[in-house]
Amino acid sequence: METKNCFYDAVIILGGGVRKNGSLPIWVIRRVRKALEFKDKTKYFVTSSAYTTNKKPLINKMGFPVNESVKMGELLVKAGINKSRILTERWSHDTIGNAYFTRLIHTDQLNLKKLLIITSEFHMPRSKAIFEWIFGLNYSLFKPYVLDFASVSDSKLNSKIMLTRIEKEQKSLSKLFKTKQKITNLKQLHKWLFNKHGAYTLKFIRDKNSTQVLKSY
Repeated sequence: METKNCFYDAVIILGGGVRKNGSLPIWVIRRVRKALEFKDKTKYFVTSSAYTTNKKPLINKMGFPVNESVKMGELLVKAGINKSRILTERWSHDTIGNAYFTRLIHTDQLNLKKLLIITSEFHMPRSKAIFEWIFGLNYSLFKPYVLDFASVSDSKLNSKIMLTRIEKEQKSLSKLFKTKQKITNLKQLHKWLFNKHGAYTLKFIRDKNSTQVLKSY
């Protein structure tokens, strides 16, 4: 395709778990399908997430963790997207990591500035706050990012599971606002991420979540 006519430099699809049988949950499949609506309007697709640290990762037949970004990329390929247009971000374990590693590894390096971030409605408020925060850091040193957001419906998902997940999202969002006030540049973010964030420090710290919440990952 003629990339010069693309509206977006990249469409970023956020991961949301893997089922015990190795398939993606319906809410993540919806995100991939939404991204495909922009197949003629973007240069790249970025699939973001290694696996969540909220529960033990699924292990494949070779003994390695099943990678969410790879599973999403495989769906894109099945839908006819050329592999050269798919960039996997396979290092993150949460939404903050999604934003940080996507920027560090892909968008800063390739100068991808016009971005569309796709996730579910239940995940969107916190995702939007995180991406606007992290992609806005060091604004004066880089050409600014232009971010758009698109959410997919939570309809027909288990209402009890979604209610508990939304409550968790709201608590995490309140905590995020306090963190953002302390971190105003990329250097501070790096220091905090690898010294304070439980998913990336030397000593792994796992969040304690209810069984219902874990069903949404």
